[in-house]
Amino acid sequence: MRRFAALLACCLCALPALGQTIPIKTVPVAEGNQFLLHPAHSLGFGGLSLALDDPAGDVHRNPARGALAPRMSFHSAPVLYGFTGPDNGSGRTLPIGFVAGGGKLFGGSLVAFQELVAAAPGAWWNGARLSQTHTNLYASGFAGMQIPGTRLAVAASVFRADLAGVEGVRMLYAGGERVGQDGGMWTFTGGLLAPLGPDGMLDATLTHHRFRMTHTFEPSVLLDWMLPGQVRESITTRAPEHDETNGWAASLRYRRALPDGWAVGTYAASDWKWHPKIPNYDLMRIPRDPGRSGAYRFGVGAARSLGATTYGLDLIAEPIVSHTWANAPAAVARPEGDVLPAGAKTVDNQFAFRNAHVKLGLLHTGSRLEAGGGLHAHSIGYDLQQHDFVLGRERNLSSRWTEWTLSGRLGILQEGFQVRYTGLLTLGTGIPSLGGGGFRFEDAVGAGRADFLVAPASEVWLQKMTVFTHQVSVVVPLVY
Repeated sequence: MRRFAALLACCLCALPALGQTIPIKTVPVAEGNQFLLHPAHSLGFGGLSLALDDPAGDVHRNPARGALAPRMSFHSAPVLYGFTGPDNGSGRTLPIGFVAGGGKLFGGSLVAFQELVAAAPGAWWNGARLSQTHTNLYASGFAGMQIPGTRLAVAASVFRADLAGVEGVRMLYAGGERVGQDGGMWTFTGGLLAPLGPDGMLDATLTHHRFRMTHTFEPSVLLDWMLPGQVRESITTRAPEHDETNGWAASLRYRRALPDGWAVGTYAASDWKWHPKIPNYDLMRIPRDPGRSGAYRFGVGAARSLGATTYGLDLIAEPIVSHTWANAPAAVARPEGDVLPAGAKTVDNQFAFRNAHVKLGLLHTGSRLEAGGGLHAHSIGYDLQQHDFVLGRERNLSSRWTEWTLSGRLGILQEGFQVRYTGLLTLGTGIPSLGGGGFRFEDAVGAGRADFLVAPASEVWLQKMTVFTHQVSVVVPLVY
């Protein structure tokens, strides 16, 4: 009875189901690893996930995987990440959670405290650069059961984020503005786990996610020096911007063990999103943008274990289509002399993405130690067709870049605990801007979460940055 009460308490929190959603990026903005909240063993060797099981990470993608978890274990995976280059911001996260499995009922919970630190552009005091600090809180939990008389397991999870900051947002507004953020996100996931034969496993998820943020701006003060001793002060204010996205996501994954240490996996996922309001980023300069998107993933993976060494490859195609537009808040006069009425469409954006992921990984596990490494190449490319109904003209834009993430992992494996260090180095992102300075967007080369669905107003330039991430995960079995 005591065990059952503990599992019910897990429902009050939520394990993040972020693995089911598919983020959309139209600019290579540096995001860090804000939503890396839990241990993920595969993260340190390329993020392989299709043909290989990840006992620590799979339960956070599909809560029904808790049926395969140890009877009771405590885990914590503190994270530190930072940026080098034109911005030296950083983030640090302290999560604490547990998972209880091994029976007909299973569950788990997690809470995390996070602090994001960003240098304020152009803000100095006595030779020191001033910084902004944002505090985020996360709570998560899941509960499930094995269906009596079958080998099936079902579970549900809930995730809540109370956000005072989202990485990447400040980089999309003009330098010098201090952007305040407030909002949060909810994610609800149902999961199914079904063994197929002695060597196969099928799992499926259905997720509903909701994201809300408000961006506020401090007034800009301009001092105009007139006659000696006379100063005229002008203050410019800006209305808040709102970012809203709702969506439904579904995923289906199948893994099968083969002879001679081989394993294969297939994966299909979709994420249908509605964007009631997209912020009027300075990079975009188009007000009042709603829209809708459809994102899809199709992947195959293969891995092989030879003694203590495991290596593998994942190939994932990620087509995405997105349609955004702008409606006139008031009547707009066109150059031809006629008038677009209030509420009429002023701009229409059609995005077609051809994204892809390639993951390589190698892991060697000894009796007490393990070491591994990998590479994740994320290629992002899209064509934008934009129709301006006010000026009566069309514009086409094609962009492509690659984000490279190098990963490494070291672990200490003992009977009473497991400690793993994961290091990530991401290249190919930075601070985008419209023209002038930095490197051209098309020349960007390099390396869970919020969407950055921006229709650039002109050619985009990139100030390149490097993102480094350190995670130390500790797993302590409480019941053997």
